[in-house]
Order: sequence, then structure tokens, then C-alpha cells
Amino acid sequence: MINDIVKNAVKQFSSERSAEGIIQTTHSVITKFSDQPPGVQHTHTQYLISVDPLGGIARLDVFYFFYKSTPNHCVLALGIVKSSINPVDVDDNALRVLVNQCFETEDVQWRKEVYKMIFEEIEKYRIVKSERSEEVPDNESRREVHREGPQPDTKADTAT
Repeated sequence: MINDIVKNAVKQFSSERSAEGIIQTTHSVITKFSDQPPGVQHTHTQYLISVDPLGGIARLDVFYFFYKSTPNHCVLALGIVKSSINPVDVDDNALRVLVNQCFETEDVQWRKEVYKMIFEEIEKYRIVKSERSEEVPDNESRREVHREGPQPDTKADTAT
């Protein structure tokens, strides 16, 4: 039941592939908490990387609060803050370190797939950004366009 709630919430702001990783990581944290004895509260903070359905890359800061009152009853609260990142600032090594750290509970092959997915989105962004910068001429090559005919008076009329 908890996994279904988390899954539905995460899919609202992450692509299908990215959501699966976030769900798996969250499931690992929740399982670790639920294996603890009743009467003790636990908190955990981590950050994850998300790719949204439009290819936007975001950092998710996740805060977990877990309290198990009895063996069959618990309280779970998740706070998620989503922040955009500038993909140009993320180099290959930094991305590898981030993916490895964010999803350290997952197996290596899965982390490689997540890395590849995010790297591809960053490359798409860089290509689009490069194409856009080529389309916009620099200041020296821009020409001013002058309207013909009388120009409006920019001075404000004042009553005396």
C-alpha cells in the first residue's frame, strides 16, 4: 500500500524510467525503517536525480520520517523539494558520482542505466542550446530597424 502511494506521487513529476529508480530507492529506505522495532522514530535525508517527462533534470531533496507505533501500524511522512539544475554545469565525472551516490542501494548495472539515461538528456540539452546560440547573431552583426514616418514624442505633456 505505501509503495503504491509513493509510486503514484513520484510518477507525477518524473518520467517512467526515472520514477522506477526513485521508487526502488524509496522502497529500500522504507523497508529498512519497517524492520526496526516499534516505539522508535527514524529520520533519513537523501537526494536523488530525476528526469521529468519533458527531459528536464532535477535534484530531489527527500526527507523521510518514520514512526512504528506497533508491529502493524506506522506513520510515514516524506517531504520532497524539487530543484532544477543547469545541465551545462554537470560534467561526466560529476554525473557518475551523483548517480552512484543517489542510488547506492541499487545494483551497478541499474546505476549504469540511470547514468546513461540522464547523460543522454544532458547531451540533448547541450545540442539544443548550441543550436540556439548559433541562431542568435552577436551584437556586432545585428542591424537596427528604423520605422519610417514621424516618431512619437516621448516627452510627457505637462499642464501649466
